Amino acid sequence: MSLLNLIYKKREGQELESEEIRDWVNSLGTKGSPPDYQNASLLAFIYAKGMSDREVSDLTLHMRDSGKKLNFKGFSKDLVVMDKHSTGGVGDKISLPLAPIVVAACERALIPMIAGRGLGHTGGTVDKLESIPGFQMPKTEAQFYKHLKKDRMVFAGQTKDIAPADKVLYALRDVTGTVPSIALITASILSKKLSESLHYLLLDVKFGSGAFMIAYEEAVRLAKSMQRVCKLQKVKSCVFLTNMSTPLGEWSGHRAEILESLEVLKGQGPSDTRILTLEFAKSMASAGGVATAELEKKVLEAVSSGRAFDVFKSVVEAQGGSLLKLEKIMKSSKLKKTVLKVSRAGFLNWNVREVGMALLELGGGRKTLTDKIDFDVCFKKLVNSGQRVQKAQPVLEIYHRDRGLEACLRRLKAAASISESGSVEPLIRQKIEEGI
Repeated sequence: MSLLNLIYKKREGQELESEEIRDWVNSLGTKGSPPDYQNASLLAFIYAKGMSDREVSDLTLHMRDSGKKLNFKGFSKDLVVMDKHSTGGVGDKISLPLAPIVVAACERALIPMIAGRGLGHTGGTVDKLESIPGFQMPKTEAQFYKHLKKDRMVFAGQTKDIAPADKVLYALRDVTGTVPSIALITASILSKKLSESLHYLLLDVKFGSGAFMIAYEEAVRLAKSMQRVCKLQKVKSCVFLTNMSTPLGEWSGHRAEILESLEVLKGQGPSDTRILTLEFAKSMASAGGVATAELEKKVLEAVSSGRAFDVFKSVVEAQGGSLLKLEKIMKSSKLKKTVLKVSRAGFLNWNVREVGMALLELGGGRKTLTDKIDFDVCFKKLVNSGQRVQKAQPVLEIYHRDRGLEACLRRLKAAASISESGSVEPLIRQKIEEGI
């Protein structure tokens, strides 16, 4: 297949026809695929010229249809299929306590949570779950649906059968400087999420130094693009624009984040993690039919009664994991502790991306695809961005082995800057609801 006509049209800012997008996507990864230089050229002009809502919707739809879609035959038709997607950040473990709270609070919720692995400076939900001893993602479709029927939720990783065209295009985007395209990000995220045959999708779009969309205005553009495509595909959505200028919660690091999630499920844990989890849970429970007047009560009762914790424990055990073994490992850990202190008084400002990269220096993430993650190493954040600190005040605790400490400290010292003024920014900047 030649893409010359599509390249010429997009170069001139013209719209591509639905059939042209379909044929292009269907060719990817096949013997008839266009040469990489033509794919790269088309991606570059899409990045430069953009796409209309209809084009983005078509691209999303055909990327989704390049693979399998979930089929809920045999499930009650009263169930509302829902999921949540975050654009990612340091310490973002919200998906872990969120899904069991929603299932416990809303009897119509069905959550096939297909999550990803770590990307760059951000940790991945799949990696965090696999830090639980024995935990495994479903290996077959039969296992996936069995777990989902048992608990009305399941944690799963993306397989090669889900939106394979996205994998081809993402690899090209990664090496051609076209990753930041709003149109291409929208299609990449939603082609995978819409393969779940959703009725409702909650989107957590982050901005700030730890987000992929650093500027708030860019995060809004991405949020609205995703919502427009969801509406065209008749999927109800809700977007929260949330601040990632400070690592989320107290702990960053795989097993530490699981333990913090367990605290949230017990009604404890840091306030920012609790706030986001409960606000997201109320939106998802509302989409599942819980009356507005009952939302707060139902969500809080799901936690206080212990039902949400029991759901999480049931899911983990069904997928081979042991929370008891996890807690034993963390208690017996031989990690060393180093404290990061600031050099002068003033207002602290975290470069959150650098905090995430500092954790990678300790082995707490992957620099290459073949790297093995050290699930135990972690940070405990003591001070948020915008808060006043005194000279030599501790702002972060580092739990580490001998590996990479010097490089980690270099990054952290650069990440923790001090200014003469500052303020703590709101955690949730905006909520945008969208019907269908």
